[in-house]
Amino acid sequence: MQIARYNPVFGNLLGVYYEIFSYFVNLVRVPWHACNNESLSLPNLKILKARQFVSDVSVNLIKNTVGNLSEISILCDDTNNKRLIQVIYQNCPNLRFLKLSLVNNINILISEFENILINCQL
Repeated sequence: MQIARYNPVFGNLLGVYYEIFSYFVNLVRVPWHACNNESLSLPNLKILKARQFVSDVSVNLIKNTVGNLSEISILCDDTNNKRLIQVIYQNCPNLRFLKLSLVNNINILISEFENILINCQL
């Protein structure tokens, strides 16, 4: 599903669109492009494929899956990659596939990747 970036004409409609997804609590897989709804909760989500998510949105969504995620693929150029990696290894013990696009501070993130290898089933 493709979602357009914020548009003054459709801005409120996008908010409703994100709100509707909160009712799909049994949603298992979601491919997404450009989401900025930090309160989105999909507790049964197993596969997350996201492009251009704000890292806070990804962090909250991963926390709200309560350990059900087994596959994560996130492409974002946000600066809070360390927090994103921490949330993954703290909340995804069943993770079997991980693909992240990391732009900033890759040297600092190496120790965080070690925690993913220890705490997840990769």
